Parts: sequence; structure tokens; C-alpha cells
Amino acid sequence: MHAVPESYARAVEDGRYHDAATDAALRARWHQRKDTLARALLVLAAAHHHIQQGNPEGARLNFGRAVRYLEREPCDPYAARLIEHARQALAALQDGRAPPPLPLGFR
Repeated sequence: MHAVPESYARAVEDGRYHDAATDAALRARWHQRKDTLARALLVLAAAHHHIQQGNPEGARLNFGRAVRYLEREPCDPYAARLIEHARQALAALQDGRAPPPLPLGFR
């Protein structure tokens, strides 16, 4: 299982998606190691931030971007869970419902 930085997890749990989308630890993982899962988590948080700001189109674009990143992680169960989350969120947006919470693992 991938370790989600505590700072990111706390921001998501508190609904501070802008903070999660700019999390320094995940940004470092993305820039230093080109960790696509880290990048996808940042983009998913950005999608949730767009929802909070009343920008469903921005959210839709970011959910789609996250799926493209996550599809680069073959046979990764957490990536598969996040892809499912993005798809459920897109369906919820289309139906005018709130998206499901962003999963921070297999809790």
C-alpha cells in the first residue's frame, strides 16, 4: 500500500482540498520521482476543490486527468480504487449529486 502523507490525509479529512492539492510532500514525490500516483492524488484533491468552489467543469476535467495518470499504474489496487472514485464522482456530478469522499486507502 502506498503511504499518503499525513499532511495530505489531514487536509482531505478536514475538507481543505486546496491545501491537499498543493501538499508539499506529494509535490516533492511527483517532481523528484515522477510518482504518478502522487500526481493523481494532487489532481483529485484539485477536483474536489473545484467542486467546493462551484466549478463542476473544472472538477470534471481534473477527475479525467487523474484517471489518465492512474492508468499508468498497472495492477496497483490503490490506483484502481482511485479510478473508481473518479468515475463515481463524475457520475455524481452528472446527476447533480455530491461526489463520494476521496479515499485515503482501503479503510
